[in-house]
Amino acid sequence: MTPEKVEHFCTLSLENLSLSYVDMYMIQLPVGMRYKNDEELLVKNPDGNLAMDCGTDLVAIWKAMENLVEKGFTKNIGICNFNQTQIEKLLESANIPPANLQIEVHPYFQQRELRIFCKSHNITVTAICPLGG
Repeated sequence: MTPEKVEHFCTLSLENLSLSYVDMYMIQLPVGMRYKNDEELLVKNPDGNLAMDCGTDLVAIWKAMENLVEKGFTKNIGICNFNQTQIEKLLESANIPPANLQIEVHPYFQQRELRIFCKSHNITVTAICPLGG
């Protein structure tokens, strides 16, 4: 979740999948984790909790994601687990708006306002846990 690592990890994924591009490349969370190296992606604090990086610059990350589209590594870019405020921040500076938002949506957690907001900005929504799991 640093701008300089976006292309690195996308190309690494493409190599591992033996693909030249993917249809959708997404930001999993609106917060990053501290980076140690490519082999140890889940860095932990001394207390055993994951080492989160709450200073993640979402706009800079998004600009790096837009670069992936321009270079042909992905056809679309999207986001996961973002709220409306975070999406609005991206949209203010985005040349390419998010194509998709993946969020928890099910009968007991419908997120109507967020889905309406996304629809008004032509962002499709994909449900995580659609059966409430």
